[in-house]
Amino acid sequence: SDADSTEHCHRTGSATVTRDIVFANSVVTNSRYGVALFMKGGGVYERIRVANVRFEGGARHRIEYPVYVDVDRLTPETPIGAVRDLVFAGLDFRTTGKLLLAGHPESPLELVAFDDVRITVVDGEDFAGVRKPKGNKDHDYDDRGIDLAPIPAHVTLGRHALYAETVTGLVLDGVSAQQARADSDRAAIHLESGGDATIRLGRALAGTGTFVRIAEGFIGPLVRFGNGVNKARVGFEVPDGVGQTVLGEDE
Repeated sequence: SDADSTEHCHRTGSATVTRDIVFANSVVTNSRYGVALFMKGGGVYERIRVANVRFEGGARHRIEYPVYVDVDRLTPETPIGAVRDLVFAGLDFRTTGKLLLAGHPESPLELVAFDDVRITVVDGEDFAGVRKPKGNKDHDYDDRGIDLAPIPAHVTLGRHALYAETVTGLVLDGVSAQQARADSDRAAIHLESGGDATIRLGRALAGTGTFVRIAEGFIGPLVRFGNGVNKARVGFEVPDGVGQTVLGEDE
């Protein structure tokens, strides 16, 4: 709300609020980024809509990010900003990279939605050793303690279709997925930590090993509704102690 934004600016000493932005009906080519939001100055990004955008990489950088959202500090003294209420809809990405969205322990991302997104990975890159972009080569400071860029979280080289860490209130609705390589032991969907997730009307594609894997760091609860997992070797791999509700699950 406007009150939340005003309160945040008073708390951080920042007056930079960017809101009510629409980026639509566009083609982005020969770029490292399709859409990038670097929150490093202690301000607020909110109510941003990205719709009907096609991204085709091909920039000089080895690693591409069709969508990149990061909350971090510009200097050790910079207050932490906020990013909330983002909607990405009707997107078609052809890339060697991955989507990366990262909040901060002091300011998690809030209200982020993806609808009708297609990702085609071409000659996918190995992310081992990759470090997240700083936004500008002249930025001397970077909090490398919060860097999700090296995580193997893409649908190539046997990686996950979706990897989520420290999420709350996650809803996956109608997601069809599988790991990219049949002999990979990675799950199509991997929830590393966080809690309160709902996975409904999902479909494990033919050749899926494990459709959903819940790691020990996920505290639950998990709600499963109407997922078709009969084409997967393992539908849901859930540790003991994670509370879950199963409704209309295909076995």
